[in-house]
Amino acid sequence: MKNIETIASTMIMLGAVACSSTAQQGGPKIAAAATPIVSDVGSSSYGGRAAGAESLACASVSDAERTSPLQRTKVIFVEELRDESQKGHPGALRGATVYLLAAPDLTKEWLGHIIECHTTLPPVPTGPDPLTVEDSSVEVSSTRNGFAVHIHSIDGNRAREILNSANALMK
Repeated sequence: MKNIETIASTMIMLGAVACSSTAQQGGPKIAAAATPIVSDVGSSSYGGRAAGAESLACASVSDAERTSPLQRTKVIFVEELRDESQKGHPGALRGATVYLLAAPDLTKEWLGHIIECHTTLPPVPTGPDPLTVEDSSVEVSSTRNGFAVHIHSIDGNRAREILNSANALMK
């Protein structure tokens, strides 16, 4: 089963490289949407994925980048992430969106990669970290001047924990 997961992960990565290469050559720009981070936070005893996934998830990621990807550049804004509302009624809280300022040599794909690595490792208490909230998922998208990291959970208590932790990054 692990071989199938490794092969599938490798094929996904190769597909992303091929799409990126095609887009750079003027071809279809398929990778313009949000990049979902497969982040099964909370599925093992330490809060990350299975230990075998760490080597692929953390390939080429330096020790400094592994500890706090949301502090790699300036957090410029935090916003509540809610379900779609129904005519004037706010939807249920689902987490937070953390907006990060662009930084030299930081791409949406690389930010997604270091976030995936970070979520496979045991949590290190270095301050507020909404990425370590159990039963959550993460998506990264580009903005005009940086990145939006959407961290969400279907559990209302976890969503509140994500939002509180994300707001603490602003202090």
